[in-house]
Amino acid sequence: MTDTKCWAVIAIKGPGQRKVRLAGVLGRPERDLLALEMFRHVFETTSALFGPGRILVVSPGPVPMVGAAATLWDDGSCLNAAFDLGRRRAFAAGAGKVLLLPADLPALQGADLQAMLNAGLEASVVLAPASAGGGTNGLLLDQTARSFPLAFGPGSFSAHRRAALARALSWQLVRRAGLEADVDHPADLDLPLLARSLASARA
Repeated sequence: MTDTKCWAVIAIKGPGQRKVRLAGVLGRPERDLLALEMFRHVFETTSALFGPGRILVVSPGPVPMVGAAATLWDDGSCLNAAFDLGRRRAFAAGAGKVLLLPADLPALQGADLQAMLNAGLEASVVLAPASAGGGTNGLLLDQTARSFPLAFGPGSFSAHRRAALARALSWQLVRRAGLEADVDHPADLDLPLLARSLASARA
């Protein structure tokens, strides 16, 4: 269990909105099921470290498997808006730090999250880049960065780094295999660790 003042926010899109860039190789039901399998993994991994009482899930609709975790409803149109909703609620509830995580990190391990938290002991902003596309797959913010501009999407790592520098916020980089691997393109489906999730989605 980690510092009780640190909360996590996981954002997942609603049915039909999930993994649309995989439409050429997976039908909608398969995409939805694959996204839910990856979400389950991220949620369970995060819960093991944070406990469900300090996890907020942001989604346009009900999400199975969340148990005691709070779910916040959004319209699913913008990942940045979803994360902003979650972090504002977490900080309002007394969080000292908030970790923002997408729901498609199939290789995520507890040690990856702990590495971000450890880096957060020395920095106001902690960035975990994606392996491709210049994206951000993890963002830890403390109270001094509670209004930090969010730019999740292609090229977001550079945008987040520039924002930290422009605001004179201390920041650290965390590179971990479990945080770098996400699933956005058909080639990402070749990851060996996705075999079980794909089998479940295609069953």
